[in-house]
Amino acid sequence: MDAYIISINGRWHLVSKKGIEPLKIDKSYKVHNTRAKGRTIAQNSALHLYWSMLANALNDAGYDVEMTLSKSKGTLIKKVFDWGREKISNHNALSKMEDRLMDDLRGKVPWTMVLVKEILWKPLQAKILGKESTTELSKDEDITKMYLSFDAIISDRTGVSVAFPSVENMLLERNYN
Repeated sequence: MDAYIISINGRWHLVSKKGIEPLKIDKSYKVHNTRAKGRTIAQNSALHLYWSMLANALNDAGYDVEMTLSKSKGTLIKKVFDWGREKISNHNALSKMEDRLMDDLRGKVPWTMVLVKEILWKPLQAKILGKESTTELSKDEDITKMYLSFDAIISDRTGVSVAFPSVENMLLERNYN
């Protein structure tokens, strides 16, 4: 039976298809040490914090969505839709969606965490790592590779660079600011 052990209020419990039950002293359990394939909760939080910090930094530097996207040769949105045209046969529907999205983005739309993630990070992630979803990122290797590439591109195009959140960076910032 697939199950795992968790601590609730300092007491160990077995979580299985049957539900959650306290571990029993008179019962033996066979335990396998497994390591999660995806990112940890802390890494997930750090990614979302990074995207929020970058959104704020881009907005503070005067880069709205349209200005940031137009800084590159052909917009990132165009590249995403071009990629979609390679995968999907209904080009007319994609072109209409692209036009609507670009129309919606005109007029000083500020960056948000979600826009940074969806418009900037994920298309680059798909190209570099071949992974569509951020949930597919492996713990350290993928996140580090993506951050280094992403930061280099964003800072080259906008002059904005944000350090990836870490305990060390947060302590330094707290102690020296």
